[in-house]
Amino acid sequence: MDKGLTLATILNDLPVTRWDAGAGTDWRPKNSPPTYDGPIRLRQGLGQSKNVVMVRAMRAMGVDYAAEYLQRFGFPAQNIVHTESLALGSASFTPMQLVRGYAVLANGGYLVDPYFITKIEDEPATPCLKPDPEWSATAAICR
Repeated sequence: MDKGLTLATILNDLPVTRWDAGAGTDWRPKNSPPTYDGPIRLRQGLGQSKNVVMVRAMRAMGVDYAAEYLQRFGFPAQNIVHTESLALGSASFTPMQLVRGYAVLANGGYLVDPYFITKIEDEPATPCLKPDPEWSATAAICR
């Protein structure tokens, strides 16, 4: 991980509150189900999808740092909100942006631009392979 956090870092799984001046009320993220386990390792918080633990981890690393970190995975800055709700998935990305971001993990930490292969040709430009996907006989979306 980063900023001194490891999977063994202990974080408090207890309710948190932050004043939201824009909304004029407290922001109170909750776990789902709304159960709290007190001090737990970050590994447990990730594995059990503990919202409060993720918010505390975000506070520890800093919202701006987390937003910049996402940009290193190729996620566009304009889609990244600089609030603690980022820890809960408040950013909005396209499927291609998500694939590109996850590919960083599969590519040993390197950001690679995705591309589509539309055909493969041999030396005299004769198509060797041209994808011809089979269409499902079942409508997946009704219009």
